[in-house]
Amino acid sequence: MVRIVVNSSFVLLSKFVACRQESAPKTATSHIRKTLPPILKTMKKTLTFLLIITTTSLFSQDELRSYVDFLKEQTDPKEYLFDLWKTCDIIVLGERDHRDTTQYNLILDILSDKRFVEEVGNLYIEVGSVNVTDRANDLIKGQYKSVTDFNKKFVEFLMIACWETSPWDKSNYYQLMFGLTKINSRLPTDKKINIGLFDMDFSWDNMTPEKYKHFLAVEQNKEYSTREKIMANNFLTLYSEQVPRNGSKKALIITSREYAGKFNIETRSLNVKRQAGYIKDVYGDKVKTVALNWYKWRPLNWKKYSSVIENPTNGL
Repeated sequence: MVRIVVNSSFVLLSKFVACRQESAPKTATSHIRKTLPPILKTMKKTLTFLLIITTTSLFSQDELRSYVDFLKEQTDPKEYLFDLWKTCDIIVLGERDHRDTTQYNLILDILSDKRFVEEVGNLYIEVGSVNVTDRANDLIKGQYKSVTDFNKKFVEFLMIACWETSPWDKSNYYQLMFGLTKINSRLPTDKKINIGLFDMDFSWDNMTPEKYKHFLAVEQNKEYSTREKIMANNFLTLYSEQVPRNGSKKALIITSREYAGKFNIETRSLNVKRQAGYIKDVYGDKVKTVALNWYKWRPLNWKKYSSVIENPTNGL
Protein backbone atom coordinates (compact mmCIF):
# COMPACT_ATOMS: atom_id res chain seq x y z
CA MET A 1 0.00 0.00 0.00
CA VAL A 2 1.31 3.41 -0.95
CA ARG A 3 0.64 6.35 1.30
CA ILE A 4 0.54 9.72 -0.40
CA VAL A 5 1.10 12.61 1.94
CA VAL A 6 0.20 15.97 0.48
CA ASN A 7 1.94 18.94 1.99
CA SER A 8 -0.62 21.14 3.76
CA SER A 9 1.01 24.32 2.47
CA PHE A 10 0.30 23.14 -1.07
CA VAL A 11 -3.40 22.64 -0.26
CA LEU A 12 -3.71 26.00 1.43
CA LEU A 13 -1.89 27.81 -1.32
CA SER A 14 -4.03 26.09 -3.97
CA LYS A 15 -7.19 27.22 -2.21
CA PHE A 16 -5.79 30.72 -1.95
CA VAL A 17 -5.06 30.76 -5.67
CA ALA A 18 -8.56 29.56 -6.55
CA CYS A 19 -10.25 32.12 -4.34
CA ARG A 20 -7.97 34.85 -5.58
CA GLN A 21 -8.88 34.10 -9.17
CA GLU A 22 -12.64 33.74 -8.67
CA SER A 23 -13.44 36.77 -6.54
CA ALA A 24 -11.36 39.65 -5.46
CA PRO A 25 -12.80 42.84 -3.98
CA LYS A 26 -12.24 46.01 -5.94
CA THR A 27 -9.92 48.34 -4.14
CA ALA A 28 -7.67 51.23 -4.92
CA THR A 29 -5.01 48.69 -5.86
CA SER A 30 -7.17 46.83 -8.40
CA HIS A 31 -4.89 47.94 -11.20
CA ILE A 32 -2.03 46.09 -9.49
CA ARG A 33 -4.11 42.95 -8.99
CA LYS A 34 -4.45 42.48 -12.75
CA THR A 35 -0.87 41.25 -12.90
CA LEU A 36 -1.28 38.71 -10.09
CA PRO A 37 -3.45 35.94 -11.65
CA PRO A 38 -0.83 34.90 -14.28
CA ILE A 39 1.83 34.69 -11.56
CA LEU A 40 -0.44 32.68 -9.30
CA LYS A 41 -1.41 30.43 -12.19
CA THR A 42 2.26 29.71 -12.79
CA MET A 43 2.77 28.96 -9.12
CA LYS A 44 -0.19 26.61 -9.13
CA LYS A 45 1.08 24.77 -12.21
CA THR A 46 4.51 24.44 -10.67
CA LEU A 47 3.16 23.09 -7.41
CA THR A 48 0.86 20.69 -9.24
CA PHE A 49 3.85 19.44 -11.21
CA LEU A 50 5.82 18.93 -8.01
CA LEU A 51 2.92 16.97 -6.55
CA ILE A 52 2.87 14.72 -9.61
CA ILE A 53 6.60 14.09 -9.24
CA THR A 54 6.17 13.32 -5.55
CA THR A 55 3.32 10.91 -6.25
CA THR A 56 5.30 9.18 -9.00
CA SER A 57 8.29 8.88 -6.69
CA LEU A 58 6.14 7.26 -4.02
CA PHE A 59 4.74 4.74 -6.48
CA SER A 60 8.31 4.08 -7.67
CA GLN A 61 9.28 3.32 -4.09
CA ASP A 62 6.56 0.69 -3.94
CA GLU A 63 7.68 -0.70 -7.30
CA LEU A 64 11.25 -1.08 -6.01
CA ARG A 65 10.33 -2.44 -2.61
CA SER A 66 11.04 -6.08 -3.48
CA TYR A 67 14.51 -5.16 -4.75
CA VAL A 68 15.21 -3.04 -1.69
CA ASP A 69 14.08 -5.80 0.65
CA PHE A 70 16.37 -8.21 -1.18
CA LEU A 71 19.36 -5.89 -0.75
CA LYS A 72 18.60 -5.43 2.94
CA GLU A 73 18.73 -9.21 3.38
CA GLN A 74 22.33 -9.27 2.13
CA THR A 75 24.71 -8.73 5.01
CA ASP A 76 28.03 -9.70 3.42
CA PRO A 77 28.85 -8.91 -0.22
CA LYS A 78 31.61 -11.52 -0.28
CA GLU A 79 29.26 -14.29 0.79
CA TYR A 80 26.71 -13.08 -1.74
CA LEU A 81 29.22 -13.63 -4.55
CA PHE A 82 30.23 -17.07 -3.34
CA ASP A 83 26.57 -18.05 -3.13
CA LEU A 84 26.16 -16.98 -6.77
CA TRP A 85 29.09 -19.18 -7.81
CA LYS A 86 27.16 -22.20 -6.55
CA THR A 87 24.81 -21.89 -9.53
CA CYS A 88 26.75 -19.79 -12.06
CA ASP A 89 30.22 -19.86 -13.58
CA ILE A 90 31.01 -16.23 -14.44
CA ILE A 91 30.46 -13.22 -12.22
CA VAL A 92 30.81 -9.78 -13.80
CA LEU A 93 31.62 -7.31 -11.05
CA GLY A 94 30.77 -3.75 -12.07
CA GLU A 95 33.31 -1.64 -10.26
CA ARG A 96 33.14 1.97 -9.27
CA ASP A 97 35.50 4.50 -10.79
CA HIS A 98 38.79 2.72 -11.56
CA ARG A 99 40.55 5.13 -9.20
CA ASP A 100 38.53 4.10 -6.14
CA THR A 101 40.63 2.08 -3.69
CA THR A 102 38.09 0.99 -1.08
CA GLN A 103 36.44 -1.46 -3.48
CA TYR A 104 39.75 -3.32 -3.79
CA ASN A 105 39.71 -4.09 -0.08
CA LEU A 106 36.60 -6.16 -0.81
CA ILE A 107 38.03 -7.60 -4.04
CA LEU A 108 41.26 -8.72 -2.39
CA ASP A 109 39.26 -10.23 0.45
CA ILE A 110 37.39 -12.30 -2.15
CA LEU A 111 40.58 -13.28 -4.00
CA SER A 112 42.35 -14.39 -0.83
CA ASP A 113 39.46 -16.60 0.27
CA LYS A 114 40.26 -20.32 0.16
CA ARG A 115 37.07 -20.95 -1.84
CA PHE A 116 38.21 -18.61 -4.59
CA VAL A 117 41.62 -20.27 -4.75
CA GLU A 118 40.20 -23.79 -4.79
CA GLU A 119 37.08 -23.32 -6.94
CA VAL A 120 37.58 -20.23 -9.11
CA GLY A 121 41.22 -19.23 -9.38
CA ASN A 122 40.85 -16.95 -12.40
CA LEU A 123 40.48 -13.17 -12.46
CA TYR A 124 39.85 -11.08 -15.58
CA ILE A 125 40.16 -7.30 -15.57
CA GLU A 126 39.51 -4.44 -17.96
CA VAL A 127 42.61 -2.43 -17.08
CA GLY A 128 45.37 -3.89 -19.24
CA SER A 129 45.78 -4.85 -22.88
CA VAL A 130 45.17 -8.48 -23.79
CA ASN A 131 48.57 -8.82 -25.46
CA VAL A 132 50.41 -8.28 -22.13
CA THR A 133 48.46 -10.93 -20.21
CA ASP A 134 51.50 -13.19 -19.97
CA ARG A 135 53.56 -10.34 -18.54
CA ALA A 136 50.85 -9.70 -15.94
CA ASN A 137 50.96 -13.34 -14.83
CA ASP A 138 54.75 -13.25 -14.66
CA LEU A 139 54.43 -10.22 -12.39
CA ILE A 140 51.94 -11.64 -9.89
CA LYS A 141 53.55 -15.09 -9.80
CA GLY A 142 57.13 -13.89 -9.48
CA GLN A 143 59.40 -14.28 -6.48
CA TYR A 144 60.74 -11.06 -4.99
CA LYS A 145 63.34 -10.51 -2.29
CA SER A 146 61.81 -7.19 -1.29
CA VAL A 147 58.97 -4.79 -2.01
CA THR A 148 61.47 -2.64 -3.86
CA ASP A 149 62.16 -5.50 -6.27
CA PHE A 150 58.45 -5.91 -6.90
CA ASN A 151 57.99 -2.17 -7.40
CA LYS A 152 60.67 -2.14 -10.07
CA LYS A 153 58.98 -4.95 -12.00
CA PHE A 154 55.58 -3.33 -11.54
CA VAL A 155 56.76 -0.04 -13.06
CA GLU A 156 58.23 -1.91 -16.02
CA PHE A 157 54.92 -3.72 -16.50
CA LEU A 158 52.82 -0.59 -16.08
CA MET A 159 54.66 1.20 -18.85
CA ILE A 160 53.39 -1.35 -21.39
CA ALA A 161 50.14 -2.51 -19.81
CA CYS A 162 47.61 0.04 -21.01
CA TRP A 163 46.75 2.07 -24.08
CA GLU A 164 46.08 5.12 -21.91
CA THR A 165 48.22 6.65 -19.21
CA SER A 166 45.46 7.14 -16.63
CA PRO A 167 46.48 4.18 -14.39
CA TRP A 168 50.05 5.45 -14.08
CA ASP A 169 49.41 7.74 -11.14
CA LYS A 170 46.68 5.67 -9.46
CA SER A 171 47.32 3.46 -6.46
CA ASN A 172 44.50 0.94 -6.89
CA TYR A 173 46.15 -0.91 -9.80
CA TYR A 174 49.25 -1.31 -7.66
CA GLN A 175 47.03 -2.33 -4.74
CA LEU A 176 45.48 -5.12 -6.80
CA MET A 177 48.69 -6.42 -8.38
CA PHE A 178 50.70 -6.29 -5.17
CA GLY A 179 47.83 -7.94 -3.30
CA LEU A 180 47.65 -10.74 -5.86
CA THR A 181 51.41 -11.23 -5.64
CA LYS A 182 51.23 -11.63 -1.86
CA ILE A 183 48.36 -14.11 -2.16
CA ASN A 184 50.18 -16.15 -4.79
CA SER A 185 53.41 -16.16 -2.79
CA ARG A 186 51.67 -18.36 -0.22
CA LEU A 187 50.23 -20.80 -2.77
CA PRO A 188 51.74 -23.79 -4.60
CA THR A 189 52.27 -23.39 -8.34
CA ASP A 190 49.12 -25.28 -9.35
CA LYS A 191 46.96 -23.18 -7.01
CA LYS A 192 48.19 -19.70 -7.89
CA ILE A 193 45.57 -17.25 -9.14
CA ASN A 194 45.68 -16.49 -12.86
CA ILE A 195 44.90 -13.09 -14.33
CA GLY A 196 43.57 -12.24 -17.76
CA LEU A 197 43.67 -8.75 -19.27
CA PHE A 198 40.98 -8.22 -21.88
CA ASP A 199 41.30 -4.63 -23.04
CA MET A 200 42.17 -4.00 -26.70
CA ASP A 201 45.45 -5.19 -28.15
CA PHE A 202 47.87 -2.26 -28.03
CA SER A 203 51.59 -1.55 -28.12
CA TRP A 204 53.53 1.65 -27.51
CA ASP A 205 56.30 0.40 -29.79
CA ASN A 206 56.67 2.71 -32.81
CA MET A 207 53.58 4.66 -31.71
CA THR A 208 53.03 8.09 -33.28
CA PRO A 209 50.45 10.81 -32.57
CA GLU A 210 48.65 9.96 -35.81
CA LYS A 211 48.51 6.24 -35.01
CA TYR A 212 47.27 6.96 -31.50
CA LYS A 213 44.49 9.26 -32.76
CA HIS A 214 43.44 6.56 -35.23
CA PHE A 215 43.38 3.97 -32.43
CA LEU A 216 41.11 6.13 -30.27
CA ALA A 217 38.77 7.39 -32.99
CA VAL A 218 38.53 4.42 -35.33
CA GLU A 219 39.72 1.19 -33.75
CA GLN A 220 37.95 1.79 -30.43
CA ASN A 221 34.93 3.64 -31.78
CA LYS A 222 33.55 4.05 -28.26
CA GLU A 223 30.45 5.76 -29.55
CA TYR A 224 29.21 2.45 -30.95
CA SER A 225 30.76 0.33 -28.18
CA THR A 226 33.20 -1.31 -30.59
CA ARG A 227 35.69 -1.55 -27.74
CA GLU A 228 33.18 -3.36 -25.54
CA LYS A 229 32.57 -6.04 -28.16
CA ILE A 230 36.33 -6.49 -28.59
CA MET A 231 36.81 -6.76 -24.82
CA ALA A 232 34.02 -9.32 -24.60
CA ASN A 233 35.60 -11.36 -27.40
CA ASN A 234 39.00 -11.15 -25.73
CA PHE A 235 37.52 -12.50 -22.52
CA LEU A 236 35.69 -15.28 -24.35
CA THR A 237 38.95 -16.35 -26.01
CA LEU A 238 40.88 -16.34 -22.74
CA TYR A 239 38.07 -18.13 -20.92
CA SER A 240 37.88 -20.84 -23.58
CA GLU A 241 41.55 -21.60 -22.87
CA GLN A 242 41.11 -21.57 -19.09
CA VAL A 243 42.05 -24.77 -17.30
CA PRO A 244 39.22 -26.07 -15.05
CA ARG A 245 39.64 -26.15 -11.26
CA ASN A 246 37.98 -28.96 -9.38
CA GLY A 247 36.15 -29.93 -12.55
CA SER A 248 34.60 -26.54 -13.30
CA LYS A 249 35.51 -23.30 -15.08
CA LYS A 250 34.58 -20.34 -12.93
CA ALA A 251 35.77 -16.77 -13.27
CA LEU A 252 35.52 -13.29 -11.80
CA ILE A 253 35.43 -10.37 -14.23
CA ILE A 254 36.10 -6.83 -13.05
CA THR A 255 34.99 -4.17 -15.50
CA SER A 256 33.49 -0.70 -15.46
CA ARG A 257 30.04 -0.40 -14.01
CA GLU A 258 28.40 0.58 -17.30
CA TYR A 259 30.09 -2.22 -19.26
CA ALA A 260 28.86 -4.78 -16.74
CA GLY A 261 25.24 -4.18 -17.71
CA LYS A 262 23.48 -6.89 -19.68
CA PHE A 263 21.09 -4.29 -21.10
CA ASN A 264 21.54 -2.44 -24.39
CA ILE A 265 21.84 1.31 -24.83
CA GLU A 266 20.60 3.68 -27.51
CA THR A 267 23.29 5.59 -29.42
CA ARG A 268 22.37 7.68 -32.46
CA SER A 269 19.18 5.64 -32.83
CA LEU A 270 21.21 2.42 -32.78
CA ASN A 271 20.64 -0.36 -30.26
CA VAL A 272 24.11 -1.04 -28.86
CA LYS A 273 25.03 -4.05 -26.74
CA ARG A 274 27.23 -3.83 -23.65
CA GLN A 275 30.22 -6.01 -22.84
CA ALA A 276 28.43 -8.29 -20.39
CA GLY A 277 25.58 -8.66 -22.88
CA TYR A 278 27.91 -10.29 -25.41
CA ILE A 279 29.19 -12.68 -22.75
CA LYS A 280 25.68 -13.55 -21.65
CA ASP A 281 24.75 -14.31 -25.26
CA VAL A 282 27.25 -17.16 -25.14
CA TYR A 283 26.88 -18.46 -21.58
CA GLY A 284 23.33 -17.42 -20.71
CA ASP A 285 22.26 -17.84 -17.09
CA LYS A 286 25.75 -18.99 -16.14
CA VAL A 287 26.64 -15.27 -16.17
CA LYS A 288 25.66 -13.02 -13.26
CA THR A 289 26.28 -9.29 -12.91
CA VAL A 290 26.87 -7.66 -9.53
CA ALA A 291 27.20 -3.89 -9.28
CA LEU A 292 29.10 -2.18 -6.49
CA ASN A 293 27.09 0.76 -5.21
CA TRP A 294 27.89 4.20 -6.51
CA TYR A 295 26.00 7.44 -6.92
CA LYS A 296 24.74 6.89 -10.47
CA TRP A 297 25.15 5.11 -13.77
CA ARG A 298 22.71 5.33 -16.64
CA PRO A 299 20.23 3.78 -17.22
CA LEU A 300 19.98 3.14 -13.48
CA ASN A 301 17.70 5.74 -11.94
CA TRP A 302 19.68 6.09 -8.73
CA LYS A 303 17.31 8.76 -7.36
CA LYS A 304 14.55 6.15 -7.26
CA TYR A 305 16.77 3.72 -5.37
CA SER A 306 18.31 6.23 -3.01
CA SER A 307 14.84 7.39 -1.99
CA VAL A 308 14.17 3.98 -0.49
CA ILE A 309 17.66 2.78 0.43
CA GLU A 310 18.99 5.01 3.13
CA ASN A 311 22.67 4.52 4.00
CA PRO A 312 23.22 1.21 2.18
CA THR A 313 25.87 -0.76 4.03
CA ASN A 314 26.28 -4.05 2.21
CA GLY A 315 28.27 -2.63 -0.70
CA LEU A 316 25.99 -3.97 -3.42
